[in-house]
Amino acid sequence: MSAWSVKFRRFWPRTGFIANSRGGQLDISMLLAVVTLLVVGTLLVFSTTLKPGIVAAGGDPYFNLKRHLIFMGIGIGAFVVVLNISDSVLNAIAHSLLLISIILLGAIYLVPNLGVTGGNSTRWLALGPFTFQPSELAKLGFVLYLAKSLAHNQAVVHRFVYGLGPALVAFGLLTVLLLRQPDVGSVMVLGILMILMFLVAGTGRWNLWAILVGGAIGFLIMVVAWPAKFQRVFTPLYLDQVSHGEGYQLTHAITSLVLGGTFGQGLGQGAHHSLGFLPASHNDFIMAVAGEELGLFGVACLMILYAVILIRGVATARLVQGLFAKYAVFGLTMLLVLPAIVHLGVNLGLLPTKGLVCPFMSYGGTAQVVNLVTFGLIQRFHIEATAEDAQVAFAAQPPKTVEPSTDEGGRIAAAWRSA
Repeated sequence: MSAWSVKFRRFWPRTGFIANSRGGQLDISMLLAVVTLLVVGTLLVFSTTLKPGIVAAGGDPYFNLKRHLIFMGIGIGAFVVVLNISDSVLNAIAHSLLLISIILLGAIYLVPNLGVTGGNSTRWLALGPFTFQPSELAKLGFVLYLAKSLAHNQAVVHRFVYGLGPALVAFGLLTVLLLRQPDVGSVMVLGILMILMFLVAGTGRWNLWAILVGGAIGFLIMVVAWPAKFQRVFTPLYLDQVSHGEGYQLTHAITSLVLGGTFGQGLGQGAHHSLGFLPASHNDFIMAVAGEELGLFGVACLMILYAVILIRGVATARLVQGLFAKYAVFGLTMLLVLPAIVHLGVNLGLLPTKGLVCPFMSYGGTAQVVNLVTFGLIQRFHIEATAEDAQVAFAAQPPKTVEPSTDEGGRIAAAWRSA
């Protein structure tokens, strides 16, 4: 139990939909990290709206900020609701969310006039004045499905077909639907997530090698099928030659980072992105804006906050009881941290330019809400694990033993489950 915790008591009556644990605790260190990221992200989004060109054209310079605050409010409300859902509701979500996501991803193409295209990609559903991005919901649904599947198939997780087969089929279906948009960044994040969860679950190293080789072959096939699309993979190698074409965004992202220096130019003082040289500065390149205005020191502090989320999330995964809870918390934590790492890598030119927002910081309606729901689920598991009744039950359990294994993946998984 962490010293950086705070008591959280539910005041609603016990029902089939609302949980009522006694004396559970919020992880305050993770909570403070997320709140800080939300505040800094909101200030940076506000900074990206202060463009002279928007004012000169008669547009609303606060348009993105207003929508950002609306979705943040919706996300905070969803966060509070998620903290209080019962186990029965969570199980229902874990079983159905992936299927709902797949249906919505298919509806983008199957239902006329429903899909919305932007930036040469069709990733959104039209919902009145707002849009909804099913791929963000699919990531959450996939993590919960993986946790459920791996916990259910734990006895055969070392077997490729019976243990990993269902998860690979789900990943393959999501890959087909996401590449149709196309959304290569989400496929990459889901693939890394799946491999990490397989590793934690204790699958054999030969299974992991088979998945990695299959993924590499699939990547080469995509490069051959979409050569223009995958030119971005090699763009950082000859950036000076493509700075006005495929490498335009990356060139100006790196320029913004360089202009920021060590301590930045100050919030709202980033002239380079404010003059419109950095497209999508409010979402796909928010970290470049942070570099220009907060400097290298500020970006390092932001990454430390994500490290806090990672450390506390893994600690919560080791604290909770039950395989589903352990796998779910681990996967949900990776779902918040991996996109941030990829986002930073893209902004630095270390990874191909992809449309992937930075959790809690970038402007993004669906992503902001789903990220806060993801964070709420992690905190919910922490509350359940630190509740008074859970502690009494845990104290009454006999000591656990770790079965020896000659397989490295098995030893990792056994140590994880016995934590």
